[in-house]
Amino acid sequence: MTPKDKALHTLGRALVNFQRLERLLKVLSLLTPMQGAIEDVEKRLQRRIEKANHSTLGAAITMWINNISNHGDHIKHEPDLFSVTILARFNFGFDESTLERHTGDLKSLLEERNAIIHNDLWGFDFDSDEQCLLLCQRLDSVNSCIKDQMDFLDRFLTVIKSLQSGDFTIEEEQL
Repeated sequence: MTPKDKALHTLGRALVNFQRLERLLKVLSLLTPMQGAIEDVEKRLQRRIEKANHSTLGAAITMWINNISNHGDHIKHEPDLFSVTILARFNFGFDESTLERHTGDLKSLLEERNAIIHNDLWGFDFDSDEQCLLLCQRLDSVNSCIKDQMDFLDRFLTVIKSLQSGDFTIEEEQL
């Protein structure tokens, strides 16, 4: 494989990995506190889904970080006497250092993605073997960071899927 082909292959892999990270963050960003009559909660959830589907990677990161930083403790549940109501909160239990590290890692990935997409590629010389090899090194590092974040986030998705299937037994190792 020529350096140019390797660079294009590595770039494509990085773009796909960024899209996978974005999609996972959009799904996890839906885990916000919910309360109210079931019909109202369903409507709000549908609006959240639409908002998440149309958001950017940066917006998805912000929504996810807000969710894990805010435990929904401020919600005051007032049941409706005439409707079935629901109250759901998600507490991810991050300690401050984990939260800061995770937030920093995601924001760094966003900055790197934006730099690559919006600045670095428009004038890139794909005919330069040296530049292509440097790009591959950079993108391999980015892909490694994306994989680390995906592995971290996948644990939450696994727990959510187990809740969805009715298996409410969550072992500490899953988190």
